Amino acid sequence: MKPRLLLVLLFFGGAAALLAMPAAAQDDASDAADGFRLSDVKWQRRVLVLFAPSADDAAYRQQLRLFRTAPDSAFAERDLMLLDVPAGGSPRRRTWETKDAARDLSDEASERLRKRFDVPAGSFALVLVGKDGTEKRRDEAPVPPEVIFAEIDAMPMRQREMQQQSDGGR
Repeated sequence: MKPRLLLVLLFFGGAAALLAMPAAAQDDASDAADGFRLSDVKWQRRVLVLFAPSADDAAYRQQLRLFRTAPDSAFAERDLMLLDVPAGGSPRRRTWETKDAARDLSDEASERLRKRFDVPAGSFALVLVGKDGTEKRRDEAPVPPEVIFAEIDAMPMRQREMQQQSDGGR
C-alpha cells in the first residue's frame, strides 16, 4: 500500500511542479508587454540601441543620417537590429533585411531599455549589444557606421561567421 501512496504523491507533486512553472516564467513575459525582449534575439542578432532626449535632438538626427550612409546590406550581414528610443518620441525597432521591417516599440519597452542600460531620458547614447546579450560598446556622440562595423568585425564570433561565409556556409 505504501508504494502506491508514494507513486500517487509523486504523480501529483510532479504535476503541481509543472503547473507552477509558467508562473515562474511570468516575470519574463510581463517584462515584455509589447512582445519584445532583448533575450528574444540573443544569439541571433547584434543590437544597436539608440537613445536620445527627443526625436528633434541634433545628435540623434546626425546618427540616423550616418546610418543612412551605409548600405543596408552592411547592417544585414552583421545581423544588426536597431532599437530607436527617443524620449517622448515614437520608439521603433528595425532590421535591414527588408525595407518595411520597422516596428513600433511600446513605451514600457523603451523605459525597460533605458533602465537596463542606465541612460537618463535627457541623454544621447548609442549602445552596441552583442549576440551574447552583453554590452560591447557605448558612445555618447554620433559614430560613423564603419567604426561600429570594424568593432563588430573584430569580435571572435563575427570572425567565425565571416570564415563560414567564405567557406560557403560549411
